[in-house]
Formats: sequence, C-alpha cells, structure tokens
Amino acid sequence: MTLFQAHPLFNTFLKENEAIIQSPVFQELHQFHQHMHTSRFDHSLNVAFLVFLKTRHTPEYKDAMLGALCHDLFIYNHYETSDSSWKHLFDHPEAALKTTQEHFEMNQVSENMILSHMWPISHYKPQSKSAWWLVIMDKVASVGEIYAQINVRSLQFKSVLALCGVVLLIHQL
Repeated sequence: MTLFQAHPLFNTFLKENEAIIQSPVFQELHQFHQHMHTSRFDHSLNVAFLVFLKTRHTPEYKDAMLGALCHDLFIYNHYETSDSSWKHLFDHPEAALKTTQEHFEMNQVSENMILSHMWPISHYKPQSKSAWWLVIMDKVASVGEIYAQINVRSLQFKSVLALCGVVLLIHQL
C-alpha cells in the first residue's frame, strides 16, 4: 500500500527514480512484508517519497534517493532467517548496504543513509541532512503504514489524517 500515490509529485518521483525502482533486485521487494501487510517495496517507496519531498532541490538529491529507496534492500524474509526480531533491527542495515553495493554505484552519502537509518538504536550516526531525513521519514512512514491497516474505520481515518498532518508539518520545516 503506497500512502502517497495521490500526491501531485508522486509520478515525478517515480519517473526520476525509475531505473532503481524497475531494477530486478528492487522488484524482488514485492515478495517481502515489512509492517503488517505493507510490502517492503511499498514501504521503500513511502519512505523515499517523503525524503524526495525534502531533498529534491539539493545537490545530493540522487544519492539521497538511492539511500532512501534502498535502505531496506535485503532479499530475505527476516521473520524466517533471524534468531530474533530485535537482532534483525541491528543487522539489516548492513545487509541492505551489501545488496545495494552489489547492484548500484554508491557514494558516502547513500552508504551512510542506509547504515544509519535505524539510528538511534544502531551505532551508525547520520552524517548528512539527507540521512537525518531518512531516519525521520522511515519512522513516519512506518507508523502511517501500520495505522492505515487498522480495521477500525474511525480510528483508521483519524490516524491517516493525523499522519497527513505530521507529514505536512515536517514538510514545512
């Protein structure tokens, strides 16, 4: 479930990042779930779109998009392969970085974005504005994805409205 597909800039985001999004390795993310029933593919689009809104006019925009889109680019089901869900929280940034390095050309900005997106629970600290935006937007998108799936209609509606308010507020920063 892509949360922001109705946004007027969402198609621009898709077109500008088509090479990454359409790559076979990124397409594999459709088969893995991230938060409840949100695919890892959709989660990556949700997060990257929010980062896109904050970085699209910066010099590091392309690196920011690679880091944001690939922050969870690990090709395994962590519910089946990890000894514990908590351990996975610490391990998956390195797995995502390794996969991304195998398929895309990277620099320090995108590498740090991937490694630090779980800050403050990871020991990698964000080193750029784009990395900080990824840390924030990953949490915002995750909460939105979970709330959007709650079956109680009034709570779902109120939660989505609240998330939209948070996103608009952050967008104004």
